[in-house]
Amino acid sequence: MLLLANLTMFACGNAKEKASAMVTTDFEFTSGNKKLSGIIDQPAKGDARALILFVHGSGLTDIRRENRYIDLRSRFTELGIALRGVGQAW
Repeated sequence: MLLLANLTMFACGNAKEKASAMVTTDFEFTSGNKKLSGIIDQPAKGDARALILFVHGSGLTDIRRENRYIDLRSRFTELGIALRGVGQAW
């Protein structure tokens, strides 16, 4: 809980600056008869040391266009943690 509280305090700078510190890649695969998709955020410099699966909800959202959770996503990648979020898999 403390880690999450510290991460949510990372709110300085704008979304464009935060997004430039990471590389975001779309992906998709099929499981059974369902197509699953999402994004992977990785540090722009260096390799990721860990991966967090971030399931943030469902419905009509576009995490990239709307810069959803950009504070958390950019803080994780600054710490060298890759972040996999869900995408258009509904």
